[in-house]
Amino acid sequence: MNRNQAPSIPSSRLFHTLFPVPQSIARKAPLNVVKLVAMMPEKVRSLTPPVGVTEALALGLETVAKNPLLLLLPLILDVMLWMGPRLSFRPLISELSHSLGNGLDPVALTAMVFFLYLGFPMWGHQQVWEPLNPLLADLGQRDFSFSAVTKVLEVLAQTAPDQYLGVFMPSMVAGRDAGPLPFNYVPPVWQIHTPFEVVALRVGLFLVGVVLWSLYLAIVAQLIKEKRSSLGWLVKRVPIVLTQLILLLVMVAVGVFLFFLVLSAIEMLSRLVGVTGIAAFLMLLVILLGTWFVMFAVFTIHGMYMNDRGVFAAVWDSLRVVQWNIASTLSLFIVILILVVAMQFIKGWLDVRSWVIPVGIVANAFLSTGLVAATFVFFKDRYRYWRELREELLAELERRRVQKS
Repeated sequence: MNRNQAPSIPSSRLFHTLFPVPQSIARKAPLNVVKLVAMMPEKVRSLTPPVGVTEALALGLETVAKNPLLLLLPLILDVMLWMGPRLSFRPLISELSHSLGNGLDPVALTAMVFFLYLGFPMWGHQQVWEPLNPLLADLGQRDFSFSAVTKVLEVLAQTAPDQYLGVFMPSMVAGRDAGPLPFNYVPPVWQIHTPFEVVALRVGLFLVGVVLWSLYLAIVAQLIKEKRSSLGWLVKRVPIVLTQLILLLVMVAVGVFLFFLVLSAIEMLSRLVGVTGIAAFLMLLVILLGTWFVMFAVFTIHGMYMNDRGVFAAVWDSLRVVQWNIASTLSLFIVILILVVAMQFIKGWLDVRSWVIPVGIVANAFLSTGLVAATFVFFKDRYRYWRELREELLAELERRRVQKS
């Protein structure tokens, strides 16, 4: 959307949601809000239009170029991951293959679940699949047997490469297959033997990522908000936001667990009465509602840092901004998604054993931080425009009320 073009006016009911009018004014001046705004085009045009998608992206990258210290955290993290300890899931795979070789073992099957979904990610790694292709092809041509699976796991236990630690942050190497460094240093390798170690490691790395991500966003947000960095504000604000985010994640996790518990009960009851498809329909409905909520709550952490709001108030601010700018918001995040996917393809082409990785680390930190800064620029200016338009609306309503009295 062009900066010189104001956002289109939403429907009347939606507008009342976005611009709540005080009851003292609404009772004395019961006017259609959309028509009222349409009747005051000069005042609307006098407001500074909000930034467009292209301008927000440009300002985000410009902010990073002018403040290279923003790159410090992602750069330090990536260098530590590149040169630091690696993970080896070969002992776990070996234990799993031995357990399966002795017959159907529920513990081994549980280990397989942890291994596939929480541990070593086999997908997308050509180095892993290459030696397995003949065995997998042979496995697909005959009946399933644990001996065949065991053979596949035995090969994988010998060929699975080490991995970099996977941390929830913009990173060049996190979670990828590791290789030898281009200089004379051999990093330590952490051997993973049990499913418990996998779970503990993943949960620990996730929590570390949440802490680093909260600090990272706070640094970017403060620079966009105040054009400067303050250690005191970070020390005061980050723990509050972090605590609220963790509580929110716990609430979401408990909600998801309870939902699947209820879903399992419904599925059992539906099978008893001979009705199928209810659980699948409910699952689809929840996925759609969850997607809708995530889309409209996408600026929650932006509101928490930019407006010093609590988590629920920040969700409401995000809802208002996205509803008022839904086309621009979708455009912004589609562009960001395209750039992130392109970055992932480029990362896959780079050899982790070469000196090109440090260059990639710097480029990834710059572009990732620029995209994050762009979202804060977009939210800040769109929220500013919403507030100014709301003030103009309330002033006009008050003026009309005075004229009628």
